[in-house]
Amino acid sequence: MIINQKGFTLIELMVALVILTILMGFAIPEVLNQINLSKFETQKANIKEIQRAINQHYADRGIYPSQLEDLTKTEGVIKVDVSRIKADDLQSYIDKNKLVASGGNYYKRKDYAAYFTVIPVDPVAGNSYWEVGVKWVEKSPPPGQDKPKEIVKWYRTSLMNYPGAPPEVSYSKIGVAIGSTTYNHVTVSNQVIDGIECEFKGIVKVRPKP
Repeated sequence: MIINQKGFTLIELMVALVILTILMGFAIPEVLNQINLSKFETQKANIKEIQRAINQHYADRGIYPSQLEDLTKTEGVIKVDVSRIKADDLQSYIDKNKLVASGGNYYKRKDYAAYFTVIPVDPVAGNSYWEVGVKWVEKSPPPGQDKPKEIVKWYRTSLMNYPGAPPEVSYSKIGVAIGSTTYNHVTVSNQVIDGIECEFKGIVKVRPKP
């Protein structure tokens, strides 16, 4: 028995190819859009996690990390408040608690659980570079201004540099030597910004490096 098998004609194949091309033209941008949306959502989540970790580091230790990579470490120091210790008892308190003086403050060795295994990557840029926003509030408003203004300055960060910019805002990198190890951290204090004395209010924001 002979079976007739009819194949596709050239015109039918061309029509099918055109239809597939049109469908792909609609589908590919949508797929790319969903991928980009996913990256931005991950970026937002990472921003919140970095901000939380920096502020938790400060809450735990009383100091800010000297670089983002410090958030992956367990070893470190804490700042110890000795303001309530009587002057006559201060030295014995320092000796008993093995405190180390640095930059006008006292510190002691203490470990905490790491805040990250690795610093989160910005999925949009493909690197671990972020900027940290530090907030000050004017102590008294200038003439003609009703209330004190909030000022946020951005520090450029990376795995090896925290903070870096802006140049008009100063910060201190403090090293605390305990044994053969030096533990670094950053202190940011009140500033004179644009001629007005401002009070430091903490690290309030994180954003991707532009």
